Amino acid sequence: MSQKVSQFEKDAFAANSDSDVDLDELMDELENDEETDAIMARHREQRMHEISQHLKSVAKNVAEDKNYGNLETIDDESRLIKLSSSSDIPVVIHFQLPHFKKCQYMDEQLSKLARKYLRTKFVRIDVQNSPFLVDKLDIKVLPCVIAYVGGLERTRLVGFSKLGNDPNSFEPASLERFLLSERIIESNTRGMFASRKTTSTDDSDDDLDI
Repeated sequence: MSQKVSQFEKDAFAANSDSDVDLDELMDELENDEETDAIMARHREQRMHEISQHLKSVAKNVAEDKNYGNLETIDDESRLIKLSSSSDIPVVIHFQLPHFKKCQYMDEQLSKLARKYLRTKFVRIDVQNSPFLVDKLDIKVLPCVIAYVGGLERTRLVGFSKLGNDPNSFEPASLERFLLSERIIESNTRGMFASRKTTSTDDSDDDLDI
């Protein structure tokens, strides 16, 4: 296939300098080539299989847990420990304080991702309800987001420092890109949030030390 494309490029270049070469004919030849059609057909078949597997996985998760697609609130840290250690899919946990503005902003963005990525579990817990985990995980600054894969911590976000230069907010796309890069979420739509600058209208506040 690469040889055919290379030859096409050479012929196309010649078409620009030689009036006897018809560029339209070259295009038709490439588009009608059987090998090209076969490659495209295999690609379409593979993509359809990937989409089918994705939909089956989503359907299974939704059927087993009505909270999939939402940022679920968990009040019992023993339940949270069990979830993070036994889940066969990635788990994103937001350790937060409900009244803290930066935690509220993180909640908003995680809720959007929860609706979009149904092969990842998104939860939050009030740090006042999880004193053992706060101490065990050495959580000292909020907001704190920790992601688990296969029962092991894969990555964590402390404040907004990894999501841009604004200490008070971040672009929604930056959080999505970060989780994609860490393979916490998996995209089958190839889509990203539209990148836009988000400006907080609330009073500015620093990361919260706890």
